[in-house]
Amino acid sequence: MDRLKVALVGLTGEGSGYLTVIRSDERLELVAVADGDAERLRVVGERLQVRCFEDYRSLIVESAQAGLDVVFVALEPFESMAFVELAAQRDVGVFHKAPASRNVREMRRLMERFEKSRYPLVVSRPWFFEPAFAALRSMTESSSRIYGAVATSVTTLTTTGWRGDSVRAGGGTLLNGAYAVVDMLVHLLGLPEAVYAQCTMRPASGSTGKYDTEDVAILSLNFGEGKAGSVVARRGAAHRSWAVTLLGSERCLEVTPEGLTVTPCDGTPTERYAVESDCSIASAIRAYGGSCISDDVPFESTIDQHLATVATIECAYLSARTGAPESPSRLLG
Repeated sequence: MDRLKVALVGLTGEGSGYLTVIRSDERLELVAVADGDAERLRVVGERLQVRCFEDYRSLIVESAQAGLDVVFVALEPFESMAFVELAAQRDVGVFHKAPASRNVREMRRLMERFEKSRYPLVVSRPWFFEPAFAALRSMTESSSRIYGAVATSVTTLTTTGWRGDSVRAGGGTLLNGAYAVVDMLVHLLGLPEAVYAQCTMRPASGSTGKYDTEDVAILSLNFGEGKAGSVVARRGAAHRSWAVTLLGSERCLEVTPEGLTVTPCDGTPTERYAVESDCSIASAIRAYGGSCISDDVPFESTIDQHLATVATIECAYLSARTGAPESPSRLLG
């Protein structure tokens, strides 16, 4: 296969970054785009000379008949579930922004749909493919045992539309803001044995609140074997930011959007690995394209590899309701 025929659903937010990377990759041929904003869709369609769809299901049906290989999805799960399942039926691969589902039940349903597909359903995990973070896995697997982790996620106060509706959103700042940092901790340290969480909302300015999703989520994670972690997620800042600090017996690892800093505990010089790309998703999309073209190169962020992350977040919301520690393994049993 020379080039993959791909489509993009969702042209704003993360979708704008997807579009830039797709167009710059010679292995990907963009054949169709879709978005709910008719004006945005018209402008992009005229500029790129590709087919445009306001209806997402129509894009899958018509493009699959024309040989579509993969659809990139930069939408939320409540918008994408129906047509992602349709993509599985039409043997079209899916690269989905995170989160790809709101809970374990939805994720398992998608896993079942893609069991026999030509291409897997994969979920965005930008940090995993970022060259500056390549040392993370080897360092966390080495003799320098990681015993503690602290993660923070800060997002802007955008609670209009789906973001303020717990049914559509599936959650607030934890699921839709802090997914990436929770995913990093779970991927590097394993499934927590217990999660204790508290979720709060800022006081409403009027008599009733305009949304019902949390503004702050504070998690305490027990990974077992002497490993503990915490996550603080909040929204209401002027700009998005995140950070993860991993405490090891020999070194401290600090991960931010700017890069990785490694500080040895013995006082030897600090090592810094800077992120060079302006687009965090670039390395992941390029790796995915290479995986699809080369059948013998597996992609390491398939949906089943995100099940533990979704279970941890769903367990946190359960803990916030029960007021007690909860075990993610119970949701996976």
